[in-house]
Amino acid sequence: MTKDANADSRIDLRRADWRFLLPAPADGSYQHLVLLGSHPELAERLRDAGVARRVSNELPEDEPVDVVAILQGAAMPATVRRAIDVLTPGGSLYCEIDRRSINRLMMTPGRMRRLLQAHSLSLTGLYWPVPGFAAGKRYVPLDVNGPLEWYFSTLYVDGGPFYRLVERVVRTATNYRGAWFAPFVPWYAFTASAGTITPASVLGQSDCADERRRSAARPFLITMGIDEGSRVALVPFTDGALPEVVYKVARLPEVNANIECEQERLAELRGRLDGSMRCTVPRPLGRFSYGDLAVGVESCAPGSSLLVSSGRWRLSYAEKVHDVRLATDWLGAFHQQVRMGPSEQGTADFSARMEHVLACYADTFGLEPSEARLFARVRKHVRSLNGMPLPIVWQHGDFGPWNVYRRGNEVTVIDWEVRQGPILDPDGPPLCDLLYFVTYWSFVARRLYGEAAERQGFRELFLEPDRTDVIIRAIWDSVEAYLARLSVDRRFVSPLLVYTWVKRALEELSRHRILDQFSAARRPGNQFVDWIGMLAAQSDQLFPGEHSHDAAATERDSSFRRAVS
Repeated sequence: MTKDANADSRIDLRRADWRFLLPAPADGSYQHLVLLGSHPELAERLRDAGVARRVSNELPEDEPVDVVAILQGAAMPATVRRAIDVLTPGGSLYCEIDRRSINRLMMTPGRMRRLLQAHSLSLTGLYWPVPGFAAGKRYVPLDVNGPLEWYFSTLYVDGGPFYRLVERVVRTATNYRGAWFAPFVPWYAFTASAGTITPASVLGQSDCADERRRSAARPFLITMGIDEGSRVALVPFTDGALPEVVYKVARLPEVNANIECEQERLAELRGRLDGSMRCTVPRPLGRFSYGDLAVGVESCAPGSSLLVSSGRWRLSYAEKVHDVRLATDWLGAFHQQVRMGPSEQGTADFSARMEHVLACYADTFGLEPSEARLFARVRKHVRSLNGMPLPIVWQHGDFGPWNVYRRGNEVTVIDWEVRQGPILDPDGPPLCDLLYFVTYWSFVARRLYGEAAERQGFRELFLEPDRTDVIIRAIWDSVEAYLARLSVDRRFVSPLLVYTWVKRALEELSRHRILDQFSAARRPGNQFVDWIGMLAAQSDQLFPGEHSHDAAATERDSSFRRAVS
């Protein structure tokens, strides 16, 4: 998703996700944390977030410090030695080493380990932040066996010849052994402890759910997310063993409710689903607190996400189409089992929901003339469907390729958090999850990167579909199969398409307000508002002129019919 370009330019707390690799402070926050090489505002953000009572950007002369974090560009052997000198017994060190310069080329992990040992510090973790320090989405442990291979098989997107070359070189030269890869890694980060070695962050909590793992596990830190309101995931690895559980941690107390509700939602879902479907959602394993942050524990999904699977370079169209069919089949089967009420009530329910989101959108963003015309046509079209059956289903809310995992033909769907906001309901009309999925999956499968490419891809999918494009045809075949499975009339597609993106535009704004990124309603940067504008500009494609009942069934939004004809 596109981040609001006009949001506050404050430093994002995601730049400090390395804090989850450090031992947990005894009382929920550190006494004194020193940041070297960072923007001064990051220190202020960490202090405001309660990470430490005091955060400064310089090493003190004669005052002990709980934690020293040396970020990219500030790490030199002399700086590391000075940082070690001010650490209190039991204190922690985090250090980022970028070896892509002459004066740091020889700062290998081996040399840094010997430097630490000479000053009575113990290395507690060696990590490869990818794709880099400033935008690190993965912190891959290199000092235990297993994480490097798991990263390349599960999370690494082989998106082109360069990425395939990187994977082949690592596999051939190191056999995915982190210890063999570490001497050659161009950048890395390490954590160290002055005194007693304690487990990292969440894994070191006394009420951590898995006592056996927490004493020896190394955390694989996954920090993906569109903003600092997203959760951080820690996947514990012991030497050579595949991960079985994942710990999800809120970055901010404002989103604790998402984690708390997710555990309840998973438990309820697994109670409602039958045996085979029950295995397709994670097992909730409990929750606890890490300071003032909530932590949820659940089983780890096997395989790789469809973002990885369908994004592989030179993957055949047949294999990509198989991905979208697996996702569609799962969603159809899921919605068959989690209907929330009789279909006869669905149209009235949908009409009320539609009216609510259209009114909220108009109040929040105002209406362009083309949007006003679109909304009028939507209302008229929905009234024409009055009395037709439409199921009410349990919606996922973020059913994107990144949250659908596959191993062979087995599917697991993750990320069941209940997002906060005035229009966020766990149930709703069908098809919305699928429209959201196929939109982003089409970007991955067609290799559309960047805002302009995604905008064109949206147009080609919904407004000017090309019947010869294999991906677009497969998408509309999947939509038709889903509609048939749930007995939904095709005439619901156009209003459900508008409903999906209007609701997403409001959710996007609500999310930013919760994070206090901006307080006023804004159109620029909200990708979904832009897409609604595109639908509004070509509303004749979605809602052609009035026809008889039979003609309307045949000529419903002509662009869709061309796509699947």
